[in-house]
Amino acid sequence: MVGTIQTPDLPQVLRKGWATLRQWVLPERRVQIRPAIPHAPQSTTAALFDSYGKLVNSANWIGRYGLICGRFAQEADQLEDWARQAGATTIRLGQGLIPFEWLIQYGAMFDFMLLDADQIGDADDVTDFCLRLRAAHPSLPVVLVSENVKAHDFSVERSPICDTTLRKPVSRAAFLLGVDSAIRNRALSGPPRSDEGR
Repeated sequence: MVGTIQTPDLPQVLRKGWATLRQWVLPERRVQIRPAIPHAPQSTTAALFDSYGKLVNSANWIGRYGLICGRFAQEADQLEDWARQAGATTIRLGQGLIPFEWLIQYGAMFDFMLLDADQIGDADDVTDFCLRLRAAHPSLPVVLVSENVKAHDFSVERSPICDTTLRKPVSRAAFLLGVDSAIRNRALSGPPRSDEGR
């Protein structure tokens, strides 16, 4: 069941962070309260086969909140559409500068994050950024997206900084499998998620 609350009644944390983001404020100036995650219907499960022939776990999508962080050029609209089709809600952040302090404060409220590594800088800057993010939110699944990687990497090889790496341009299949793998990889290697404060 989905409920709504008036924006003025939001806790101070949400008023400062999310109320200014247009994607969270509905036309009536209401914000959606996180519903319980239902089991995926059969039609949704069948639609989430990727081009690799693997089944993408639809339970990793239905009712989840994702953060698309960075410019992503024209891909950002596609990424949002693909996530919405799979059952997730996403917001975009950092089309200019990526607000690291905001990520540190509110990152735990999301179920997964896509990060445009090309916007951060060179490999050292990306590594430093991701290590600091991982230290603040060790259970947040992070998908790193870059033109400067050779290929998609769905393994846990880069787990100290991210859970999955995707090469730009990102296809729908790679996006679905990448987020699904990141959630699964983080569950295997990270501390258990806590839904407190959501």
